[in-house]
Amino acid sequence: VPSSFDNCANLQNFLISYNNLVGNLPTFMFTLPKIRNVGISGNSFSGIINSLAIGPELIFLDFSHNNVSGSIPATTITPSSTLTLLRMNNNKLSGSIPSFFVLSSLTELKLNDNLFSGDVDDLLLNRSPVAISSV
Repeated sequence: VPSSFDNCANLQNFLISYNNLVGNLPTFMFTLPKIRNVGISGNSFSGIINSLAIGPELIFLDFSHNNVSGSIPATTITPSSTLTLLRMNNNKLSGSIPSFFVLSSLTELKLNDNLFSGDVDDLLLNRSPVAISSV
């Protein structure tokens, strides 16, 4: 994905799932000021997540079924986030599951089929109405 998309200040939807795209995960897309939906699942994006910062209006983020690896930085999404759906399943993510996933706005969280280790935070397990899929 060309970094020139970073100049698309009014872009609201970026949906390119299942296109056999390769390269680094385009995390710059997550921070565009008006972006609401990012669907980039089912490609061959790779790399390590250095930051999972998100834009002020992002609601839907799906980068499942790629080759993203490494651990998720613990202080990347703020509790005031508008994010309601987060799918990171079927990657190669590792380390512990960050407690920032306890967001008041989050209604769906998919983390299955990764390489996470450790305990799942009690706050996350007791959070409702989040639909947690095979953590």
